[in-house]
Parts: sequence; structure tokens; C-alpha cells
Amino acid sequence: MDYVQVTIYTTHAGIEAVTGRLYCIGVTGTEIEDETDFNEFLEENKRCWDYIDASLQKKIAGETKVKVYIAKTDELSDTLRAIGEEMASLRAQDTEHEFGRLESTLADVAESSWADNWKQFFKPTLVGDVMIRPIWEELTDEMKRHTIFNIDPGMSFGTGTHETTRLCIEAAQRHVKSGARVLDLGCGSGILSLISLLIGACTACAVDIDPIARDTVEHNRALNDIPSDQITVYTGDLLADDTLRSNIGGGYDVVFANIVADVIIGLSPFIPQTMAPDGVFIASGIIEGREEEVRQQLLENGLQPFEENEERGWHCICCRMKVK
Repeated sequence: MDYVQVTIYTTHAGIEAVTGRLYCIGVTGTEIEDETDFNEFLEENKRCWDYIDASLQKKIAGETKVKVYIAKTDELSDTLRAIGEEMASLRAQDTEHEFGRLESTLADVAESSWADNWKQFFKPTLVGDVMIRPIWEELTDEMKRHTIFNIDPGMSFGTGTHETTRLCIEAAQRHVKSGARVLDLGCGSGILSLISLLIGACTACAVDIDPIARDTVEHNRALNDIPSDQITVYTGDLLADDTLRSNIGGGYDVVFANIVADVIIGLSPFIPQTMAPDGVFIASGIIEGREEEVRQQLLENGLQPFEENEERGWHCICCRMKVK
């Protein structure tokens, strides 16, 4: 299948606002080129080179780019129109002009070309004791010393190497116990659900607003030889669908929400209903500056933060039910 690449021009401060708006219309997989991250990388690694290619600096300079890939289906025009409307709405609300111009460009992309180019950059990544292995990489003896998660990245979802997902994977290794029931809200490729099963959970429920998630999770499940009866996948909007919330049920030992701050805040009244009394809620995707707001909303909805970790400006907050 071919895709349209939508590039939205914003700023570092606008990343969460843009990705949050996209998530709410079902566009959940993003690729971010951030000038701030690039400059930090240069500063931290000065000793590694004598000069930086000027063309590379020019490519990254000036603006942050949020890229998404939209399949060329019958819904393409509706999705592109929705993206345009959301960016126009955000631009109208951005009275301080913190989020840049919020304009978009389009480019055609063949999936085969994208996949071949991506393979140059996506290499095996160790997170704690979990080795994230793209399926085209040879399985080595070193990899076999760890829990291996095989993944075939699709264009709609991430690969598990972003800071927010890394923080969740690390938290999973601390809090997912043998026999646990896991709920993964905003599951994307299913990486958190499936890794939880690999490290000892007995069942997982994975939920995403994007209908493509069902097939992506199933594909990655099969790659990891996880029995199909261990994971259930739902698609839909939890904030608007009472039936979906009812189908998900409760009693989960670990609940993940690796999304964005605004969606976590919106979900916070619903989260305690999904948790076992001694369960853990792991919230990630919270950009620097929003963590206190999220923390306060969690407290107001009966969740007590007990652990917080940060990586490169992204926060992960772990909570338990407040003792009454």
C-alpha cells in the first residue's frame, strides 16, 4: 500500500499539542525531527567529530517537523481535511505564537521505499533486559541473553525506541509480575502489551483509536509466538464510547497509557475503574512542563503517584490507588 506523508511545521514547544490533536482524530504514529534534540545531541557529542556537515545542519535548523503517514484509502481525503482543521484550530488558539506556523506539506511515499530506508536506522535496542529486535536483523548469541521482542515496524506506529516507550518498558520490568493482567491504552504496535506477556503477564487487553492497530498488534504477536488467546485488541475512542469501556472491564494489575498529557488527563477519571485494588497505572508521553498538571489530575481522580522517571524531557509517572 502507498501512503501520503504529511509534514507539519511547528516548534519544540508545539510537539505535544500537535501530536495530541492528531491522536484525537485517530492519527497515532508520528515521526519527529526536532531541532532542540539535534542541537543537544551535537553539544553532548562534540568529541566525536571535527565538523558537522552544513547541509545536515540546514536540514534540521529552524523548525520542528512532525510527520505522519496516511494510507491511500477511501478515507484519505477525510483524514487530510481533519488534520488541516485541527491545525487551523490549534493555530487560532495559539495566541502567543509558541507553536510555530502549523502549516503542512504533502508527499507521496511507497511503503517499500519507506521500509528499505528505515532499515538503515532501526537497529536492535536494549531496554533494561528487553532486546527490541527488528525482524531483518540476524539473531545473535548476545541477543539471546535477553528477553527478545521481535518487531516489524509499520508506517502508522512507532518502533519502541522513543523515550516515552523506553520509560514504559523499563517500568514494565519493575511492575509486571508473573500472572498479571495488563491493559494497554493507546497500544499502537502492541509493544507494551506483548512485552508484558513475554516477561510474565498472563493476559493483555490492547486498545487504540486507530483501526490499523488490530492488524499491527496481531502481526507482532505472531512474530513473537505469543498465543492468540493471551491478547485481545479493541479499537475505538475510549473517551466517547461507553460500550468500549464496558467491554474492557476492570481488575487489571498494570495499566499503561503511553499517549500525551491531554489524553491522559481526559482518561484519568476512567483509569481507577480499570485497575485492581493493588494495581499500577503507568502514564507516559508527558512532555517537560506538563508533568505537574498531569500529576494533579491523577491525584484528584484517586491515583497516588509513587514513582517518576524522566528521559530527555519526557516523563513517566507510576501510580497506585489512593488509600481511602
